[in-house]
Amino acid sequence: MTQHLMLMVVVAPLAVIAWPLRRVPAWAHGGAFVVGAVLAQTVALVVWHLPGPYDAAQAHPPLHVLEHASLLVTAAAAWWIILARTSAPIGVRFATCVASAAPMMLLGALMTLAPNPWYASYASAHSSLSPLADQQTAGALMWGPAGIAYVLAAAWLVATFIRDDETRQLAGAGRG
Repeated sequence: MTQHLMLMVVVAPLAVIAWPLRRVPAWAHGGAFVVGAVLAQTVALVVWHLPGPYDAAQAHPPLHVLEHASLLVTAAAAWWIILARTSAPIGVRFATCVASAAPMMLLGALMTLAPNPWYASYASAHSSLSPLADQQTAGALMWGPAGIAYVLAAAWLVATFIRDDETRQLAGAGRG
């Protein structure tokens, strides 16, 4: 689970920030891309954390690679909206941030509060924690620390909005 978090809330946003192309491709304009990106990230996150797909990915390396690739690509699409200099209004970018964080935090809470382990692969894992404690730890990481990336992004968006608003007001005051 730590790998999933690293891909979704560390690697994906850093890749977006480091991406050399700042021009937004034509297909990335509009509300359909925003909705599609958030929906794709949510579906990838939920599907790969269902017991069947999760255990299958643990048992089959090619499926595990597909799991990681889909989590990374869908997260990068959502982070592109949040962080890249897109034509999306600040409200859309902020809503994307919230909509991207919510499923991860909800899934983390469910995993943390679950009375039984969800995954058969946890029972055979080589960990010093019990399968339930391991799952609850993973859930707590999704619920708590993973949310910090989204809180930081939201704070950055708000600060950017305030700075841009003040710049517009100062420019307007200079004309009068």
